[in-house]
Amino acid sequence: MNLLGQSSHKEMASQPKYDPLTIVMYHYVRPIAKSPYPKLKGLEVDLFREQIKYCRQHYTFVSMEQVVEAAASEEPLPKRPLLLTFDDGYVDHYEHVLPILLEYQVPGAFYAAARSVLDREMLDANKIQFLLASVADGKQLTMMIEDAIDRARDEFVLLSKHEYREKFWRAARLDSPSVKYCKHLLQHGLPDPVRSDILDVLFRKFVSNDPSDFAEKVYLNLGHLKEMKAAGMHIGGHGGQHVWLNRLAPKAQAEDIDMSLHLLELVEAGDPFTFCYPHGGYNSETVAALRARDCRAALTVDEGLANLDKTTLLTLPRIDTIDLPTDAEADLCDWTRKATT
Repeated sequence: MNLLGQSSHKEMASQPKYDPLTIVMYHYVRPIAKSPYPKLKGLEVDLFREQIKYCRQHYTFVSMEQVVEAAASEEPLPKRPLLLTFDDGYVDHYEHVLPILLEYQVPGAFYAAARSVLDREMLDANKIQFLLASVADGKQLTMMIEDAIDRARDEFVLLSKHEYREKFWRAARLDSPSVKYCKHLLQHGLPDPVRSDILDVLFRKFVSNDPSDFAEKVYLNLGHLKEMKAAGMHIGGHGGQHVWLNRLAPKAQAEDIDMSLHLLELVEAGDPFTFCYPHGGYNSETVAALRARDCRAALTVDEGLANLDKTTLLTLPRIDTIDLPTDAEADLCDWTRKATT
């Protein structure tokens, strides 16, 4: 199937009001419960299929190309439009997602970091996820991280354990306080040399002593992306290193975005160029860098529906897969009701 359309250079639509666009965000879609990592947070394949069936009944699937074109032409999308987006470039998206999308003739937009595809390196975010899925005792992991921080005090100026807990010990939507605490420390709460060293040691101890080999089993490769593109899927940029772009200087942000453009050239992704902010991190400099590179749309992790007559395409909100039913016969959920004007 050919899902590509033509697009112009307008970023914001000024069109009559119509049904808002629902953009759904996915990450892992794989067999989880019976896998070596049953604690990994993701969506089971059979539940993904059920969710697609639910969406077929209550939405009209649209492609990223259609979204860009609708905003540019000021023509409304079909009634109750829905766009599926898949972050981080997991091999799940080729092995499990693509066959189901093709079966039901559903378009999708996929975003992979250049580092994982081209260098076959584990991204820190995924190291953390598999680490948390591999350690049975969260208290043990917390203590091991704090002990490692103590050992680094001779070389680095670090906060006390109490100060770190005051700063990061809090619950999130999907995480307990201890899990969120460990995530914060290993993502960005410590100086990079300390953080990356602790994470590497723990990953090798609890997950795999060969991160490169593990990466081969986790991520899409260039061939996968080319096949997905040829099948009519949209392939967009997700940065080079998969870092919080808003934490980088403007020049470093631009360089990281250019790494993803290099990957898209190898994939022969073509126009339109779209982007998905890693970790949802962006600021005005990020948006300016994307605009300068003729980016036509960019996805955030801000929760909500996209009103194309009011929202710039460079800061599109999304909802998570957990916000929609995973039963084809489920009653309308709140987000589905909101999607009808």
